Amino acid sequence: YNILEKYHETMSEFEKHIEFQNDENCIYYQYQALMKLGGEKNLNDALECSNKLLKIKETAGRYNWHGWILDELGRSDEAMEKFEMAIKIEPESEDGYRLKGEALFDQEKYEKSIEFWQKAWELSKDYAWLLKKGIALRKMDSEKRKENQKEAMAIFDEVLKNDENYGR
Repeated sequence: YNILEKYHETMSEFEKHIEFQNDENCIYYQYQALMKLGGEKNLNDALECSNKLLKIKETAGRYNWHGWILDELGRSDEAMEKFEMAIKIEPESEDGYRLKGEALFDQEKYEKSIEFWQKAWELSKDYAWLLKKGIALRKMDSEKRKENQKEAMAIFDEVLKNDENYGR
């Protein structure tokens, strides 16, 4: 059902078959369906699935998604802890850094978000993260504003010059 994007049907079938309630794959598909359905209740249910999946196996990806759900639910401090767990498990993956950067940016903690987007860019060379760093620099309100604006413009120029998705 998930492949066909029939998320309500996925949930309905899952509820009918209690024998699969603890099956890792079934929990994962239920989790995916809930994420696609969105809304606070579904996100809370997805968080329960995420907890079950983490009890089965702790992976960076699972911690990242768990953190993302928590952040969407307004539980920022808990989300930050989960992103840190993901970074600890896979320090060479950009995902934890990127998600933590996004969460910090959403909290208007621009200076801190820059650090995480920089690391995500260094690991992935995905110019989207460098672009986000430039946006955060532009949003920062500080005595170094002119310096930040200059750095942001240099980043935007580099992205336009080097990334096929944004420039060339």
